[in-house]
Amino acid sequence: AAYVSDFQPLAHQVARANANAANVHMVAEVRALKGKALISGGTEPAVNFPTPKAVTKTEMTPEEIIFSLAQGNKRYAEGKGVASASGKNMVNFLAEDPLNPTPVKAVVVSCARLTAPIEDIFDVEPAEITSLRVSGGVIQENDAVMGSAEFVLEEFEAPTMIVMGNEGNDVIATAVARAMKKAGRTVEADMPHLELLEGADGKKASGLLEALEGPAEDALDQAPNSSFEELCAIASKLNVWNSIEKLLSTSRPIVERVRDGRLQIHGAYLSASGKLQMLGVHP
Repeated sequence: AAYVSDFQPLAHQVARANANAANVHMVAEVRALKGKALISGGTEPAVNFPTPKAVTKTEMTPEEIIFSLAQGNKRYAEGKGVASASGKNMVNFLAEDPLNPTPVKAVVVSCARLTAPIEDIFDVEPAEITSLRVSGGVIQENDAVMGSAEFVLEEFEAPTMIVMGNEGNDVIATAVARAMKKAGRTVEADMPHLELLEGADGKKASGLLEALEGPAEDALDQAPNSSFEELCAIASKLNVWNSIEKLLSTSRPIVERVRDGRLQIHGAYLSASGKLQMLGVHP
């Protein structure tokens, strides 16, 4: 906060004087959203704030962005990430700078259960990526994730979007275990969430499991003799394509951006080692 003349924070004044004293001031209104803002304090001069800059769009092409993110992930997987070691104060990243906004390179949709920070995975600085997280990495028609993606794409004009699946996703694993159980196969892995989500005792199954039912059953159809781990990897990638298909078939703003060449949507799959497999655009 900026102090005008001898004005001091309210908490400092209250600590030394009665709350009813004349020297306790409260600024009722600050017009700093657009144009000039004035803070008046007796005879003190007005303070003019600079006009915030509009959000700037990155000058990189989608192909350049995908390449740079792939190179960043390579550094991350090799333990050679440089973004977090840039020496910049992290506090400065946490507060948006309206005078020097950072262009957003990509919007990334991933599972909420993924513990690694998305910025670290791609070795980029905060604000270069807008991250949307949801359990299972599932995108459905007219859900909050789709609405959020439409909003941030409109707000930041990001030219790329990545829908990312990951190895070891327990939500995907639960859906695959349920599909195997329905097909009469034995699941040897410990699935603590299965009984809770599958709707035992006549109860309806979790909406999350129902959304992943298609990718899980398709994985079983494509590779009926595969192991549980292999089926989970296949289902995770199929869920990526299913989510992208939902975006391209039900979101008019996103479809228009893709059609006009303003947006590319890519799929990706993160292994347990941290290496990212770029799957490309929807076939």
